[in-house]
Amino acid sequence: MSLNKTVEFIVQIYLDMDFPQLPQSEDWVKERLEFFQRYTLRSLQNQTFPDFRIFLLCGKTFKHITSKWSLPSKVEVVYDNGRQKYQEIDTDYVSITRIDSDDLYHKWAMENVRDNLILSGQRECLIFRVGWSWDIVNTYLLYRERPSPPFYTHIFPKTMYRNWQQFHAEHFVGHGKAGGRLPGTKILQKFRHCVIKHDANCGAVNKGLFPTRLSPEALVTMKKKFGDKIILDPTEVKNILSGFGMTEDNFQ
Repeated sequence: MSLNKTVEFIVQIYLDMDFPQLPQSEDWVKERLEFFQRYTLRSLQNQTFPDFRIFLLCGKTFKHITSKWSLPSKVEVVYDNGRQKYQEIDTDYVSITRIDSDDLYHKWAMENVRDNLILSGQRECLIFRVGWSWDIVNTYLLYRERPSPPFYTHIFPKTMYRNWQQFHAEHFVGHGKAGGRLPGTKILQKFRHCVIKHDANCGAVNKGLFPTRLSPEALVTMKKKFGDKIILDPTEVKNILSGFGMTEDNFQ
């Protein structure tokens, strides 16, 4: 990282955007806000590098809920994808790290982002490809690797992030097109993100799939199938997730 350049660090989180694939109900929004505070936000508050802003991107349908919800001052609730806030930033670069509102970052994740910045004058991409999947119903961790998961960082120079049309076109894209597969993308450390499998996952809800309690026999079968890629021991699971800011109450 070039020390003579200024950088604004941002963590971007979609909450209840007006997307057709998201559940459209007040109850779901309230439940997701509670989940975000108990899990995702806690992992972000646990970062060893804390000098970043949190942009919580919300839709306008449930603004009467999200605008009145009690959140820490570090969380900036926005309804325009952050357009106004980006226009007010005046650093040489912005570094925007994405995470979903029901997943986790390890305490070293933002430190890893900071230490691996690419300041080239064009859009650059960092990505956490290898992480964990945490089934909170059955309390196990599973190794997960994807070429272009939604755990990436975009880095833009001022000439780009101040040009809203260009910035929007290159940044607000599906994670499959965000740059994770590009040759110049920098792959970051393993096991810095954790996907949480719970009964309100958007993808699962849309498919009618919900986590179910597995029998001891089924877990033995999974261990035979995945070997070292699955962790079933509760103590080991808790020790690993403590690095993501999880405490005993997250397992109750």
